[in-house]
Amino acid sequence: MTVQQQLRFSEVDQESVNALLRDYLDNAVEEEGNEQPFVAPGTQAERDRIWTAWTETPQSYRNVDPCRFWVDFAKDPSAPRVQAPVQTFLHTYMVNSVKERVVLGPEERAMVRTLNSAYSVIEVWRRLIASADFKVLRRERRVLRGREKYLEADRLFLRWEQEGEKRDGPAYLIVKWILLKLSPTLNLEINTLYVKVEATAADIILILLALYQRAEDIPASPLTRVSFHAAVLLGGTGGFRPGSLMNTLCRQYTLSVVRDPDDRTQTRIIVTPNIGRNKIKSTQMTCKYRKQKSVAYSTALVPYPPLCLASLVISRALEMDALAISFESAQDLLHRPVLGKTDRIDIPWKEEFLDKPLFPLTYPVFYELWMRYLLVVGCRKPIRPYALRVGARARMDESLSSALRNYIISHSGAIFETDYQTGVVRPNLAALAFGPKAVHRDETLFNDLRNMSLTRDEGAPISVSKEQIAKFQERKDIAKFRAEIQASTDQSEKNRLYSQIKSTIETCIKLQLDADRQAGFEKADRLRLQGLEPEPTPGVRGPGIAAPVAAFLSRPRSRDEGESLTVDTSVSERYIDAQLLHLSSITSVPRRVPETAAASKSQRDSYCLVYSKGFANRSCLTRHFRNAHLVDGTFDKPLACRECKRAGAAEVVVHGPAQWCNHLEHTHGLIHTPSINPGASPRDCPSNSALICLLYEAPIASTSTLLAHMNRTEIPRYREGLHVDCSTYTREGRVGVKPMSIWEWLTHARAVHKWSLPGVEPCLLCGHLYAPGPGFRRHFTTQHCHGLENL
Repeated sequence: MTVQQQLRFSEVDQESVNALLRDYLDNAVEEEGNEQPFVAPGTQAERDRIWTAWTETPQSYRNVDPCRFWVDFAKDPSAPRVQAPVQTFLHTYMVNSVKERVVLGPEERAMVRTLNSAYSVIEVWRRLIASADFKVLRRERRVLRGREKYLEADRLFLRWEQEGEKRDGPAYLIVKWILLKLSPTLNLEINTLYVKVEATAADIILILLALYQRAEDIPASPLTRVSFHAAVLLGGTGGFRPGSLMNTLCRQYTLSVVRDPDDRTQTRIIVTPNIGRNKIKSTQMTCKYRKQKSVAYSTALVPYPPLCLASLVISRALEMDALAISFESAQDLLHRPVLGKTDRIDIPWKEEFLDKPLFPLTYPVFYELWMRYLLVVGCRKPIRPYALRVGARARMDESLSSALRNYIISHSGAIFETDYQTGVVRPNLAALAFGPKAVHRDETLFNDLRNMSLTRDEGAPISVSKEQIAKFQERKDIAKFRAEIQASTDQSEKNRLYSQIKSTIETCIKLQLDADRQAGFEKADRLRLQGLEPEPTPGVRGPGIAAPVAAFLSRPRSRDEGESLTVDTSVSERYIDAQLLHLSSITSVPRRVPETAAASKSQRDSYCLVYSKGFANRSCLTRHFRNAHLVDGTFDKPLACRECKRAGAAEVVVHGPAQWCNHLEHTHGLIHTPSINPGASPRDCPSNSALICLLYEAPIASTSTLLAHMNRTEIPRYREGLHVDCSTYTREGRVGVKPMSIWEWLTHARAVHKWSLPGVEPCLLCGHLYAPGPGFRRHFTTQHCHGLENL
């Protein structure tokens, strides 16, 4: 002990020490016997439920004391008379684990056993002995040790040791009985009831593309969609459990500006997510070798946008205006910072945003979107989100050391070897056995065989008909619930019955849809095996509100574009802008504009006074103004200020975006004025082009841009079999026209709307618009020559 420590302890007040000692002794007396086990609350609740079932089971015919029994069991577990009460309880527990379920047959409801696996019984037994050890045996051991009967106390443990192939302990005798005798008697499944699959990189890309391109079939708010996107990326990258990815906070993401080591004059944006671990046992907090509570890794802007987590973080940060340094746009954030004599600067969050969710998402919503995605893309069987973790673990096993792999995934190597293997061996064993030629020939094929989405069939139905739903309304149980509602005067009882009706109909819809899909899969497979193509399923919907992102992601890309290492910030800028436009609808809740002519400085909401549309801040307003009003022809004619007219002021008419912004700044306040400069920036100039896309009804700057737009956005709709209305006819209230192909649409556009592009014709193979000459030769060579080589 140092001199300083001696002096500190010599000055301690003895009265304070005595008072503190009395407090601890009093608390010890109060808490003795009331301690809580060192487990999670959910686990403890399940143990308490099973213990209650054990103590309330009628066992008086054997004169069994449900508490004293465990002392006898621990002393002599092999005696049949001692095992009998436990065997009776577990058998009875399984037989009575039944619930009433809704069915589609004439009986409408049936009693179904909910526990069908031997491992479910083992888990019940595991939690029962944990409760018995804590509630009974622990106290008995304390009494025996107080009497100095240490050997007898050491016998009162229900040890269940399992290490590799070694299994031992009194409790394991019942496990063997469950597997060998109870399972055949009750027809329990010994094998796992599900097949583990992995979500490969191709699966993750398919998920993220469908998330936007089929947004109307996968309904969610823009913020929920982006949060789900981020959760899938994090889960697929690090194999984190879904519980760690829900409602991640701003403080868990670090944005940094780092000098580019390959070009010291340039900077890079780095995002470092710090993902917490869950399911860490509380006992690990008290041991010497504690696990880290979180895992952090860094990621940069990814050339292939759907896989770019950094772009999502930046989009949300800009949309929330949550950074301590204000940035007007993605371009501003990516290019303005200057490092000077340092090589890294972190961009801080505003203090009030640190503990706010950057990606707000709950697990029930995440799971619902995941299952909806599987439905929409035509997966044949439900696949748990656990597939993301299995796939990440497989990729890490192929590339990382076992130590780093186990650290990231938060599991031991033994757990990986037993619990993270899929039902099908990943490598091509035949190729490994019979020579290198097979490896090179089949490597791509066997990589694709790992995809969980390989057997999907997008022609399967994703909804039931209105006629089927109407039949569900006529069920006898629904009629019974309605009669009870009429007879009841208790509002809470009525609400419960209404919930029953809703739940019953939803269950019927799910059961019917599952039956329809299974029948559809079987029918389609039979036709294809006979050389026939099934009819396409009608009613496939498009991106809807997610159109800005879907249009960006649907651009054609080369096979290796996603693997490119080239840093192209312009792609990231456009992608972030698309996400911001998508997210802007979160805060675009119509509100009434303030009555005062000049907005006060404390007013933080910005409004687009063209449509009286609310935005979170001026940055969001500017993005909306550029992406909407500068390209949709708003300023092709004089514009009257609606806000001035509503306020009763003199009518103000402006000509062009510059006059409009000048009027807003001087009359309605800077907070409602877009931050644009039409004189200096080309992107802030309105489009006065005569060229227009008749389907999208938007002005296009040039012929090449119009061609690119048609080939990237409009023509793929026809390739997918969608019948697109002529929007010009629809807007004018005339009889709708639905061209069945791009050739019919082109004929209609030229004959009726006098729309033409000099010399532009569609490719007869795919409908791609091109200008004759080098453009056609380039298109035919790159797109079709490889397909004609085998003819």
